[in-house]
Amino acid sequence: MDEPGHFGGLVAAAIDLANAAGPESAWGRPHRAPTGKPAQKAVGNALALIPASQHALAPADVEQLLSTGQHLWRAMFIAAAGDLPAAAGLVNEMLSKVSTQPHLTQHGTQPWHLHFAPPGSGPGREWSAELVVAVASLFGTRMTDRLRSCAAHQCDRVLVDETRNHTQRYCSVSCQNRTKVAAFRARTGHAASNE
Repeated sequence: MDEPGHFGGLVAAAIDLANAAGPESAWGRPHRAPTGKPAQKAVGNALALIPASQHALAPADVEQLLSTGQHLWRAMFIAAAGDLPAAAGLVNEMLSKVSTQPHLTQHGTQPWHLHFAPPGSGPGREWSAELVVAVASLFGTRMTDRLRSCAAHQCDRVLVDETRNHTQRYCSVSCQNRTKVAAFRARTGHAASNE
């Protein structure tokens, strides 16, 4: 079995990549998937969440990973809304497209571990397969109940609630604060009009 840190890193990377590529709005503003150098940075930041990951990505790899991120975001957003069968269907389509072929491999002195893309695949396909399998595995755990979309207005980002009491509703402190300020303004504005 793969080390738990690696799986957690893959899930975190999948969520980070999905949030970079998929939402129509983020943090109260319209959002578009990055292109060019920002796209390369977004993909690099996501993959950096995977322990001991190494990645040298060509522009085609970055494009493939952003496309994977868009599809993962849609599946996780649908799952967060409560339609796990539809989300699972999307993930099954992605698994078919990346042609997962699980096999054991070893790099240098690292321990044996699973890879999911066929041997000899490029980095874009390899990482896409890893991330899709991680989300598929997430859907098969109790953690699916902790998958959420941000509760803030104009933020479609997804998250896994890691709090002990299952109360995380926002993707960031920024969204939480924005929501609190909006609620305060609504209350004080309403109170002032009643006087």
